[in-house]
Amino acid sequence: MQLEQHGTSGSVISVDVVLIFRSIYRSIPPTNRITESGVRSPLPCMKKVLLLLVLLACLVFLVKTGYDYTPMNRLIASVKVWNEIRIEFDQVPGNLSEVGLQARYGDIRWNCGSESSRLGDRSCYADMRTVNGADAWFVVFFFQNGRLAQIKIDTTRDGYAELLAFAKEKYGSPRRIEKDDPDAPQLMGWTLANGVLTTTELADSEGTSQFLWISKNRLMNSAVQRQRAVRSATLRMSADL
Repeated sequence: MQLEQHGTSGSVISVDVVLIFRSIYRSIPPTNRITESGVRSPLPCMKKVLLLLVLLACLVFLVKTGYDYTPMNRLIASVKVWNEIRIEFDQVPGNLSEVGLQARYGDIRWNCGSESSRLGDRSCYADMRTVNGADAWFVVFFFQNGRLAQIKIDTTRDGYAELLAFAKEKYGSPRRIEKDDPDAPQLMGWTLANGVLTTTELADSEGTSQFLWISKNRLMNSAVQRQRAVRSATLRMSADL
């Protein structure tokens, strides 16, 4: 899935930083200090070099992109990303379309495109500063056949605890979800009128955790597909007998 970062434009920030540092650079008074040997002191040149190095470091800091969940990238995101969103998971309409998403959250610039995964056939992505007040990395809305199927939220370690507290206060205590793979992380979730909200029982140790909302229609379609698969497998086994 090809995704691009959004929020405040890195190039605009870079231009602002250049202008600021240029004004600081020009405001440095000239030095006429002469050494005992009659040679002009190299101190002013050193100041200019150091100032240029600081400028270069700031430009790299602000323009750098990355999706590794590191403290440095989080610090960069805190400067570049200003999107904030509030999602009432129990009120999200299951028939929401991409156009409806743009209307519902029109203040956010979404990057939408084709998706080739089990989550959907289309997706709309945006970097986020917070989700429901919780520190987050990004949000992705997945669509299947033109309708909302799932919402995926990646949070920071602190954001996981904050969004979990929000969900507990809003929807009550979560229930454990049975897992087939004993090595997989333990999941828990809330059953809502319009779907299911799930997350891991513990925050991820690598600095990111996920919350996944699955629409009721998506769950029903998956159940029907599983029943069809079981029926087909049963018919094949009967034919072999």
